[in-house]
Amino acid sequence: MNPAGPAGRIAVIHEDSKRAEALAHVLRTAGHRVDVVVPGRKIVQQVVDGTPDLLVASLTLIDPSPSSIVRGVRQALGADPRILVLYNFDPHDAPPEADDVLKGEPLEAAELLIRVGRLLRDQAERRVLQKKTSELLGLYKMSWAFSLAGGADA
Repeated sequence: MNPAGPAGRIAVIHEDSKRAEALAHVLRTAGHRVDVVVPGRKIVQQVVDGTPDLLVASLTLIDPSPSSIVRGVRQALGADPRILVLYNFDPHDAPPEADDVLKGEPLEAAELLIRVGRLLRDQAERRVLQKKTSELLGLYKMSWAFSLAGGADA
């Protein structure tokens, strides 16, 4: 099994552009499409516009804070994308909406790829289940309409 999981579109946010590019390089080498998002005022909009499958964000961001970024992305995109927060100090400061946290800096590339792979696999499985649930709901509604059209005898 590929530890990097299915290839995905990943947004990387880090206050240090060199670290962001290093993370992006590791992820690109594993076959992912990666956008490095520069911290700033419209950071949430940049992430939303890229419609990533996964957001990798550093907890050391100050303005805007990781919590406000995660909240903004969740409000705009719902449960997609998955969110992985990187931290150096106290993981208790991680946004509660994050799907996973990873102690880094320096970050182990293998550990990053394993966590990213797990999050992307979970997301792919969730999307399949959502599609099947939607299909079953459609069949249920259709069968209900047919039973109503047939009257009590049907």
